[in-house]
Amino acid sequence: MKFKLIICCFYIIISTFSQEPIKLSTDQFKFTEGPVWDGSEYIYFADVAKKKIHKYSVNSKTFSLA
Repeated sequence: MKFKLIICCFYIIISTFSQEPIKLSTDQFKFTEGPVWDGSEYIYFADVAKKKIHKYSVNSKTFSLA
């Protein structure tokens, strides 16, 4: 019985803190590298094929060139 309780608690903890990945874009980027988060609002990544650095705002959920 104690083992079942531990397994149940473990399952609740894992399901509470796990997150589903979110696809941020369709096919607008060719070959990306990164990402790097600045610790506040932006996630920076490189589109190697187009030789550009992009940033994604987690607040406004928009892409722009860095």
